[in-house]
Amino acid sequence: MRNLSKQSAICIAAAAFFIFNSCKNDDPDPRASDEILFNPNLTYGTVSDIEGNTYKTIEVGDQVWMAENLRVTQYNDGTTIPNVENELSWKNTTSPAYSWYENKEGTYAIPYGALYNWYTVNSGELCPVGWHIPSVEEWETLIWVNLDGQGLAGGKMKEKGFTHWESAYIYAATNSSGFSALPGGFRNSGDGHFYQLGEFGYWWSSSEKFDSPYALRLNFNDNYTYFFSSITSSGNSIRCVKD
Repeated sequence: MRNLSKQSAICIAAAAFFIFNSCKNDDPDPRASDEILFNPNLTYGTVSDIEGNTYKTIEVGDQVWMAENLRVTQYNDGTTIPNVENELSWKNTTSPAYSWYENKEGTYAIPYGALYNWYTVNSGELCPVGWHIPSVEEWETLIWVNLDGQGLAGGKMKEKGFTHWESAYIYAATNSSGFSALPGGFRNSGDGHFYQLGEFGYWWSSSEKFDSPYALRLNFNDNYTYFFSSITSSGNSIRCVKD
């Protein structure tokens, strides 16, 4: 009887271990919550893209911005943008393409939007009619004129709390602007892999300097804003600004 009890205990323990690990492996990504924490003290508008996706918008100074990342898969004339999933194909593409983080639309399309390469951005037809991808100068107006400069703007732009941004090091993000920036990560041009979800947000500008397209980065561990020279086959997020 003792041997039977011991064997039963082992079986029960093994089953519990299997169930625990199965549940653990099925746990949803905590960064994949589709609830964006907008600023409840501000009034938002809306705009829709050609596919009927609706985005909140926010007025900051004399500018009106999307308060969500773009997730459209067609240009504003109805032309389909290629969805490139394969890593090698993404790395080598020299034409418009988009992807979802880790190629998981159902998990990451909301709230993070799509990741677009520069060739898609450079088409000039990605945003809804009456909207456009911001130039560096328009980003600078947001940062320096409307949000008190490079050292403070990031905290005023980032979604408040730890739902999406890395909780261990996030500075005092307030989202006082209503911009509700999220850390959607990026798709690497060198290997086609996806990186830094929950830690960094990258947004294209429409500007080129020194023959390279420029983008904006927000970090999880400070409240600065950073411009940098990106690579045409990188996958970054998009925010549109009203004409």
